[in-house]
Amino acid sequence: MSFLKKKGETLLRQLSLTPSNSEELSAMDHAELSVRLEQLDRIQDKFESTQSQLEEEDPNELETSTRNEFAATFIRAKEALTRELNKMDPQFMSSTRNPPPQEQSSVIVVKQPKSRLPKLQLPSFVGAYTEWPNFLGMFQTVVHNDTELSNLEKFQHLRSCLKGAAMDTIQSLEIRDENYIIAFDLLVQRHTFKNYSDCRG
Repeated sequence: MSFLKKKGETLLRQLSLTPSNSEELSAMDHAELSVRLEQLDRIQDKFESTQSQLEEEDPNELETSTRNEFAATFIRAKEALTRELNKMDPQFMSSTRNPPPQEQSSVIVVKQPKSRLPKLQLPSFVGAYTEWPNFLGMFQTVVHNDTELSNLEKFQHLRSCLKGAAMDTIQSLEIRDENYIIAFDLLVQRHTFKNYSDCRG
């Protein structure tokens, strides 16, 4: 087994050790949850780099389920940590929901739900079918299923994640509230179909 493959498996094991049940998470304070969330991102960055190098050395790795397995584990862990952090936000936000005018700008930057999105470091997607399951799962968890975000905000976040061929898919759509679902469906239809076709060879 190559060094890169061993390294990837080690990172996956580290990821699987992240606490994800409610009892463990509820015992953590805000600071510890935040640190663990940052650690998840570091593990993901290392894994993506390692797996990409491994796939360049051995193209057969493109046919394995390694990325999907990592993505599923990563999403479960990040979703659990994010949910626990968000449980702390409503009570904290309620005391600052109507701040004095001179304090309002700082509250908007720090306290609004959508301010947490940059911290979650949404992945970029350029159109590679091997990256689609990971990107789709993460984007749905962090943005698409967030009821506190408007469709216009979701569309803006979606566009900020896309590059290359993926961006070309929705480039012609104006940034409007009603176009978000159209853009999202276009991406799903194109890349899910492409993924299916390529896997069939």
